[in-house]
Amino acid sequence: MIISKEVYSNLDIDFIKERINVYTPYGEVLKKELKPLNSDRKKELELIYKETEEIIYILEKHRYTFVEIRNYFRKIKDLTGTFNRILEDEVLSVTEIFEVKSLANIVKRITEALDKIREEFPSGTRIFRMGNVETLLDPCNLGINTFYIYDEYSPKLSEIRKDIKSVEVLIAKIKKDIRENIQKDVSVKIRPNGEIVVKKESSDLIENLKDREDLIYSAETYMNVTFKIKSTEEIYRLEQQITELKKEEEEEEFLVRKRITESLKEDIESIIENCRCIGRLDLLLARGYFSIGIKGVKPLISDEEILRIVNGRHLKLEFKLIKDKKKYTPISIDVGKGVSCITGANMGGKTVTIKMIGMLITMAQLGLYVPADFMEFSPRNFVYTSIGDLQSTDKGLSTFGAEIEKMKEAISMADLKGLILIDELASGTNPKEGYAISKAIINYLKLRNSITIITTHFDGLADDKDVRHLQVQGLSEVDFTKLLIDLKSRDDMGMNVIHEYMDYRLKEIRNPEEVPKDAINISRLMGLDENILKDAKNILSSFNTNGR
Repeated sequence: MIISKEVYSNLDIDFIKERINVYTPYGEVLKKELKPLNSDRKKELELIYKETEEIIYILEKHRYTFVEIRNYFRKIKDLTGTFNRILEDEVLSVTEIFEVKSLANIVKRITEALDKIREEFPSGTRIFRMGNVETLLDPCNLGINTFYIYDEYSPKLSEIRKDIKSVEVLIAKIKKDIRENIQKDVSVKIRPNGEIVVKKESSDLIENLKDREDLIYSAETYMNVTFKIKSTEEIYRLEQQITELKKEEEEEEFLVRKRITESLKEDIESIIENCRCIGRLDLLLARGYFSIGIKGVKPLISDEEILRIVNGRHLKLEFKLIKDKKKYTPISIDVGKGVSCITGANMGGKTVTIKMIGMLITMAQLGLYVPADFMEFSPRNFVYTSIGDLQSTDKGLSTFGAEIEKMKEAISMADLKGLILIDELASGTNPKEGYAISKAIINYLKLRNSITIITTHFDGLADDKDVRHLQVQGLSEVDFTKLLIDLKSRDDMGMNVIHEYMDYRLKEIRNPEEVPKDAINISRLMGLDENILKDAKNILSSFNTNGR
């Protein structure tokens, strides 16, 4: 589906995607790659809906097990760089091998949790134990989440480490003997690091220590003098031996790491595929939780050119109203190919309605459940929006100029089976020309292969029989006496009270005389002078009698 960054922003799609909560880096990659699918990929969309439906059933049946699984997901790191190094025959470090081992251990825990569920998961999400990796990286079968280059990897390495240990024991014994001899001769306490600290007032002791061949002067402060046990030729020789042995140990450990890396390479494709499965399951679970959280429904794909939404909700606005402890009014709409016009006074929710329509279509073609009681639609190849202040300071265009610039784009695509959403068409120019241009654009678009929905203030744009006219119900069913009493009795802004009484639902208009004049009603409720309102009604009546 063709959908620009601007349209994504207008329809708050980023807000939606932020609420699809994945927990693994592999799930995050797949989430970022989510794109709305074109009309020629209906089968793929239906498969995604089916998988979501299946996972919702499993989630609701095994809720606590999936809490456990998602906690394991949180611990998974992105090892793509490590996998690439394996494929390029680079020898892994101990830290990298440890991270692979940690992945294998986490996968083991996940598969154990999944075994409790005993449900059939969609293909491509079946995570499997990495038995070869577990055995390779835990040769002692200790079952702990640490890694060390164990002696079991190499007999030679085991011998080198034994030799190092033997020499270290010998050095420790020699140093112990020297320390005991010094303590016996001079009755001083020697620190574990081989230092002797003497106060300066003990001048005789200091002189005695200076004369000893097994001690050397080390440091001095204004209070103390420090001596240190001198290393002997034998100790030096043994320490050199340890240095050589450690070099051999390091070389042998490198060879062990190389063999481990080569062994991992034999299984690398299955390891990578397992990570892909983790990502797919992570995203599928996120879809399921998201669908449950928004009380969403599975959209139905139709071969007809239709768009039916029953009680659709604009999620971002709904969340805000819930936070503000206000009521959200769901909107229903049933339109088809050609043009539909939505009319109604400002404050009537027309802009939110077309944003909701665009949001739900895009969500459906992302493979998501939608916030509605029912939705049936024919997938679109593009979504185009013209919403909000379009004034372009960069190009020096007025609001009207910028709007026409965008309309050229929509018109050029209109036969590509898209969804065109236009808020207040031609509102940026004088009413007579605005009406004429709007009427001409509608005449063109109603013959095209797209579904076009336009909000407008211009009377008469929807009078043609082949243009669907939808009107915001507004205040048409309101008891104005009750509303006026409520306005006078409350301290909050009058607009807030009117919002509570406003009916944002749409009804189809078949006769222009059915259209309520909410602008006059709202003006009266807001306290505009009654003489002005009478004059406005007379002027409106003359328009209806004499035409525009």
